[in-house]
Amino acid sequence: MIFGPVPHGQTEVYVHAYTLHQRPTAKSRKEDSFTEPGLGDPEGEFPSKWLYGKDQLNVFLASDLDLLVIILPQTRDMCGILDREQFALFSKRRAYSSKIRGAALDVTDPEPLPADHKLWKYNNFTITPHCAGNSNHYTERVLKILAYNLVRRAQNKEVVNRVKSL
Repeated sequence: MIFGPVPHGQTEVYVHAYTLHQRPTAKSRKEDSFTEPGLGDPEGEFPSKWLYGKDQLNVFLASDLDLLVIILPQTRDMCGILDREQFALFSKRRAYSSKIRGAALDVTDPEPLPADHKLWKYNNFTITPHCAGNSNHYTERVLKILAYNLVRRAQNKEVVNRVKSL
């Protein structure tokens, strides 16, 4: 996301999206997965800039981002997608610091993170035990997705929220 000033001291949020595959049309940007009513971006309208593919990853990370949110499935294509080179690109544009100011990590490599790992020593890092998807409403949401997929399957449509495993 890029945050920029607008008149009267308000802040406008510009969302830049990065996906593995190109989504050049409004129809291709439309999200065809389960989304709770009132949440998400089912029409794909929010991103003001949409980059894709491994060739554009570095362009995306060097595009003056103020905040980076990474949500990736654990697949072969995603393992190691961000390394020192990518974090250096993200940090290069920071006028205030060339370092990450803070992070919340739900997945680490290796996992679980060894007790003597250097990440445990950083005060500005929060590390959780691979539980970011959990909530008090997890079972309720899973059942909604199941019901949604049963309807889609009856309509001979592809099921949603499917992740190809390693």
